[in-house]
Amino acid sequence: MRNTRREPWQIKPDWDHLGGYSPYLDPAGRPATMDFATALQGVSGSPAIDPAAVVDYLAFKYLLGDRTLVAGLN
Repeated sequence: MRNTRREPWQIKPDWDHLGGYSPYLDPAGRPATMDFATALQGVSGSPAIDPAAVVDYLAFKYLLGDRTLVAGLN
């Protein structure tokens, strides 16, 4: 059974001014989901490690911008 619960940003898009939640983005840059497995299905091709994100994490202990460790997943 598919989860039909709406995410908070879908109900009121401007609700989270402090960035308490960081949803995965769709290819157009809009918030899409908080679920990693669902977001990973939207990645075109085979998922791969993003080398720039690995360097960011090793250098700063966090990722810069909207990167994730999976290339193509923001």
